[in-house]
Amino acid sequence: MKGGAMDDKEEILFSRLEDLAEKWEGRGIYVFSDFLSPEQARAALDLPVIRKTPHMLWGGLEYCERKLICFGTPEIMGYQPEFPITLMRVRPAAEKFAQELGHRDFLGAVMNLGVKRQVVGDIFVNGNSAYMFLKESIAAFAADNLNKVKNTPVKCELLDCSVAEALDGLRPKTERMVCTAASERLDGVVSAVYNLSRGNTAQLIKAGLVQINHRTSYDAAVLIKAGDLISVRGRGRFIYNGVQGQSKKGRLRISAELYMS
Repeated sequence: MKGGAMDDKEEILFSRLEDLAEKWEGRGIYVFSDFLSPEQARAALDLPVIRKTPHMLWGGLEYCERKLICFGTPEIMGYQPEFPITLMRVRPAAEKFAQELGHRDFLGAVMNLGVKRQVVGDIFVNGNSAYMFLKESIAAFAADNLNKVKNTPVKCELLDCSVAEALDGLRPKTERMVCTAASERLDGVVSAVYNLSRGNTAQLIKAGLVQINHRTSYDAAVLIKAGDLISVRGRGRFIYNGVQGQSKKGRLRISAELYMS
């Protein structure tokens, strides 16, 4: 959504979500959406019919970004929902012959099967293997048909989501950094974290390439706070940890957790 206008795809999506909310009211059972991006979820939760309908969001793990909306809550329904999400592990058939594989490679391989983006949740890459959260309805198809990522033969295994918390590799990899900034303004923090000039950072912000908590910010002077997720297209993203102290020259000593690709 840009400048308050809704494009055709968004209109179809939000109409579908409104239908699901009304379906829950009519049937009295849990009803689930497809996976939504953080931006889609934020916009959807602003819809009046969604706001007034009891709902939950879940993507397989607490820190997943792509999530389903579940209409209905345990308080009203009297029982816990079973989210229709399956975890698929994808790994090279022969590790020593595997190419270097990344997030884009795994996502592209699944979508090349004809699978739609909205039924694929978060993908966590660990070396040349990946864990993918999928809608239950397409998980078996994906596991049976995904046999190659790039030119690397792979093996797929379906896992119950209940084991996800205990698995290695299912947590975003971050690296902590400390630097100094003149203030907690968006332009100052981004400049400090990525070692950019204020002028270059201002251009990125003006071009709509910087987001705070998945929302594009065009205001270079806006103050950010600890816990904010900052995304800079072409650079990466980081969690801002806030001010840790002051340097001898009076500048703020700030800390951030950089997501590692």
